[in-house]
Amino acid sequence: MHYQAKIKKEDGVFLVSFPDFPNINTYGETHKEALEMAEEALNGSLESDFSRGFSMPKPSKSKNRNLYNIVCQKF
Repeated sequence: MHYQAKIKKEDGVFLVSFPDFPNINTYGETHKEALEMAEEALNGSLESDFSRGFSMPKPSKSKNRNLYNIVCQKF
């Protein structure tokens, strides 16, 4: 399963946000680092939510080329 992340460069860093999870945000100094941090932030947040009994929403689907698929681990 994967969720989509939006990455945009601002003030010299790459900011990451998730359309399905407005409370999950991160950044990276490089685009590659931003993708790595996105996976860490997504999975850390979902693991915490899952352990507290929250259900994971179905991923929304968009064909926007500015979105990146971030792999979600199964909990």
